[in-house]
Amino acid sequence: ASDLAEKALGLPKFHQLSTGGSETLSDLLDHLDVSNEKKVLDMLSKEDPQLAKEVRKSHFTFEDLMLIPDNLMRELLRNIETTDIAMALKGQTQEFRDKLYNNLPERAQIILEDEIRLVEGPQPRRKVQDAQKSIVDQVKELQKEGKINMADILEADMIE
Repeated sequence: ASDLAEKALGLPKFHQLSTGGSETLSDLLDHLDVSNEKKVLDMLSKEDPQLAKEVRKSHFTFEDLMLIPDNLMRELLRNIETTDIAMALKGQTQEFRDKLYNNLPERAQIILEDEIRLVEGPQPRRKVQDAQKSIVDQVKELQKEGKINMADILEADMIE
């Protein structure tokens, strides 16, 4: 009985529980590693495209950085270490690399080039995914602060 009581302390209180929905699924995806997150999103897109669309409104992935406008990208990159950017860019397309590189100040571009040379060659997947996650976490922080609204960006319904 004491073991059960101790285990019960770790369970969420009734008022902390929510029922289903895209927000809950998005929160769960936040706790997965990048490869499993991608698998779940791909499967969800095939099984329930409408739910997948709803989840995408509240769940940001590293690949979604390409959708961020340049002015917001510059603000985002200001708070990220160039070592993390260099590691996160491993295995990314040239277009993706250019998007991040071109939104850095000139001095940071020079530093990034040096950092990229330091991480040449194969790197552990975990290190690359951790660097990508730190950038995604920074996006989420900006979203909490109200500086960016990812739902607007992910829906890509913009007017110039």
